[in-house]
Amino acid sequence: MFLPATAACQRSNQTTNQNSQDMNEFKNDVDLFGRFINSYVKFYTTKTLLPDEENIYRDDPTTWEAKHNALVRHIRDSIESEDLSAIDWDNFPEELMRLSALDEALQGTSEGDTVYRPPYHYKVMEREWLLVQRAVPLSAQRAYAVQRGHLRNWLRYHLIVPSTFPAYPVSGPTEEQRKHRILFAPSSKFARDLKNKMGNSCKVWLGTFADGVMPHWPEMAQKKCTSQHLDDPETRWHSIQNALQQAKAAGAHVVILPELTVCPELRQKVAAWLDDNASAFLLIVPGSYHETGDQALPHNRAFLWDGSGREILQHDKLYAFGTDHLCHEQIAPGNKITLWQTSIGIITLAICRDFCEGEGDVRQLWDTLAPDWLLVPSMSFDTGIGAHEAQAKQLYNHCGSKILLANQTPDKQFTSKISHGFVYPLEDGTAGAQWVSPECRLKKINLG
Repeated sequence: MFLPATAACQRSNQTTNQNSQDMNEFKNDVDLFGRFINSYVKFYTTKTLLPDEENIYRDDPTTWEAKHNALVRHIRDSIESEDLSAIDWDNFPEELMRLSALDEALQGTSEGDTVYRPPYHYKVMEREWLLVQRAVPLSAQRAYAVQRGHLRNWLRYHLIVPSTFPAYPVSGPTEEQRKHRILFAPSSKFARDLKNKMGNSCKVWLGTFADGVMPHWPEMAQKKCTSQHLDDPETRWHSIQNALQQAKAAGAHVVILPELTVCPELRQKVAAWLDDNASAFLLIVPGSYHETGDQALPHNRAFLWDGSGREILQHDKLYAFGTDHLCHEQIAPGNKITLWQTSIGIITLAICRDFCEGEGDVRQLWDTLAPDWLLVPSMSFDTGIGAHEAQAKQLYNHCGSKILLANQTPDKQFTSKISHGFVYPLEDGTAGAQWVSPECRLKKINLG
């Protein structure tokens, strides 16, 4: 059988240095994946194109869908016969129909494991784009999948994203402009087996610590927040041990601890605990903390580990917190988001304000990436938790993203039922937050 994905990848490598006009035209019909991504980029860069094409669909959806299904068959037949020149694109002038038909027809067309291989790279309009096949297709029944005006919802089987997002101001000591790079963590047999290990539902355990322990802020008087250690690590370690034992007893699959609650020293102890308690969990986010490397300022860094403490990915906070009446976090902002493809969908990390910032490019970034799962360690007052919930509702309704957020309050006070964080959506998939409390930390999400 002809392998269009391989041909597309080779074409991308061979044409990287050609001019953008050559790349945009894709006159070689052998490159179906090139045609596919080029079509997507047209919509991504021309904002009026999608509503115009969706109006064509609305005018006569029955005829549109019949033509769409016919085009899917034509593409598949041509791939099977290894004669892609047989596709008469002139009979299907609707660009949105071409995009959707290519998305459906190209799923699983390459030999081998197409879902878990690294993304394909293409350069279109002087910008690099990444293409992966989804392990979990978007549901055609969910409300977000039928909402119009969202380009990603026309791609059920693939994810196409730019490899970098435009620079935007990041609050921090240098106020510099940065670009966020999109990376994919290597997949493995563990990633493929995740759904089988979870069964029909994902059991999530969110930890918080009402032990009075706080990050040590040596420059708080100058309204600068940077911390190298906790003010009472021994007490916190006792709290962490209790939390891990409770999560293990509850049968949790995924454990998330909040932002700035587990310093690097205690993270090493968590790794040792996991080594002594093999297979207690499937995934764990052992909080986050400020970590100094080669740069002058620390990163606010979180990790996603498997249940044995092996690193899957790390995330450095993109967007520092800061208020004049409290303090300003002094960190070196991160510049990448790492996605991990698994049998329950695409998983990624965000730290607090990375997720809840509701304006401009931050929201566009999450709307475009549309991960299936967002794991979020947070440190927020209740007002911040309200912003988190609003963002979770928006992202779930638009994209179907599931949000797992563990929160620690900055003032040691958990004053209301929302202070500890939430899992979004409800267990049956209905939009709504499952609020966590000390009495009920384990939440479930049906996997279907």
